Amino acid sequence: MSEESHAPITGGCLCEAIRYKVAFPTGPESEWPPVSHICHCTQCRKNTGSLMVHFFTVEPKAVTWSSPAPTFREYAATPGCFRGFCDKCGTFLTWRREGNPSEIEISVGSLDESVLKEFGDILAKPVGGQYWCRNFIKGLTDVIPVGDRYTEGPGSAKC
Repeated sequence: MSEESHAPITGGCLCEAIRYKVAFPTGPESEWPPVSHICHCTQCRKNTGSLMVHFFTVEPKAVTWSSPAPTFREYAATPGCFRGFCDKCGTFLTWRREGNPSEIEISVGSLDESVLKEFGDILAKPVGGQYWCRNFIKGLTDVIPVGDRYTEGPGSAKC
């Protein structure tokens, strides 16, 4: 068994049909804390009903899924980009890009309350950047001073 750099964290969907555990083995792939970022894109807003979405990035092998019913589904609003959710309650859980199999984004809001109370300040702080900042809502979503800001997605111009 590999040594862990931090205790696993847990989360799941609203109806609890989907549960997950994220482990942080030692090594550069899964170090604690994971890289977190915020997305302000229209698709994330429509998908979640929130003005911005907080994510943290891990390797898919760091996530263990335990679901009593097969309710996990994915939707591709953009070709090659998949949004994972529970088809029973609709909880938004993940985002992943087909061309990047070594990363999965976990929605910080899907973490268990106990995890958020203890580590929310670390897991939601967008040290990895803020994306789609051209969609900022003045005075509301543009006030978080942490992380580089990008006009669009990864690789776009900084703003």
